[in-house]
Amino acid sequence: LSQGMDVKQIAEHRGLAASTIEGHLAKAVEARRIVISEFVTDEAVSDITTALQAQPEDLSLSALYHLFKGRYGHGVLRAVLAHHQLSKEVL
Repeated sequence: LSQGMDVKQIAEHRGLAASTIEGHLAKAVEARRIVISEFVTDEAVSDITTALQAQPEDLSLSALYHLFKGRYGHGVLRAVLAHHQLSKEVL
């Protein structure tokens, strides 16, 4: 990301799965080391956040994954969940 590569390119460069890279980026969002917009589109953040607001607070990552029928990977969902939680803390 910092070198202009997307998740897929980073994964290929490092010999890892894209899901692994997404997981690392999600941890970075949780730790406030990067902002969500560095790897998740505004559209995806909006889509997932809207779904989160309509669901119970204790919605699991797996339930969210199934809600979107696999459209978003676990790493992206985890990052948006973290972003959503951090946004609530600021308010």
